Amino acid sequence: YTRLLRYAGVTVVIPAQACCGLPALTGGVTGPMKAGMERNLASFGPYLDAGYEVVTPCPSCAMMLREEWPRRARGSGLRKDADALAARMTTLAALLGEAPVMGDAGSPLELVYFTPCHEKACGDTTHLELLRARVGTRVTVIDDVCCGSGGTFGMKRKNRRISGALGEQLAARLGRAGPGQLVSPCGMCREQLAAISGKPVVHPAELLARAL
Repeated sequence: YTRLLRYAGVTVVIPAQACCGLPALTGGVTGPMKAGMERNLASFGPYLDAGYEVVTPCPSCAMMLREEWPRRARGSGLRKDADALAARMTTLAALLGEAPVMGDAGSPLELVYFTPCHEKACGDTTHLELLRARVGTRVTVIDDVCCGSGGTFGMKRKNRRISGALGEQLAARLGRAGPGQLVSPCGMCREQLAAISGKPVVHPAELLARAL
């Protein structure tokens, strides 16, 4: 990701950082989430003051930084810092979409794009638009079924039946989608898609790199 951004003309620094806290939050463990948020805000603060933006390739992380951090920081001295970071947060796809050196991928592909729940909830279609414009001759979108993972949901024994049923739905949906390179910007979705399909699944950035 950093090489891709630098090639697109973006100056990149990587401050010390912890997880965005979504896995802990979905598991009902708010203490570690808030501790990680505090560490991240302290680490990113000087760069925000210097004019940098914060970028992430993951829709779930983007949702946490934009929505949950300001919400969880209410009533504390961190609210101002969380709001400032949320206002300066962008996605990898958004930056690449603005890159003046973006060209044509040269070797168009048939793609099957799985839309993660957080990307769908945010209404962000930038990844999909870039793939259609730069990479795909045919892009089949799957956005009507959950992958069955849902962060920590699919890892819990009590959810095995529901997660398995959702996985079966996804397998059937993949079968109807036909052949094509599987693509998704969510790491957990990629793991689940690979396990169900037995095929490699890539982040959109891996394909967009060919268009630089």
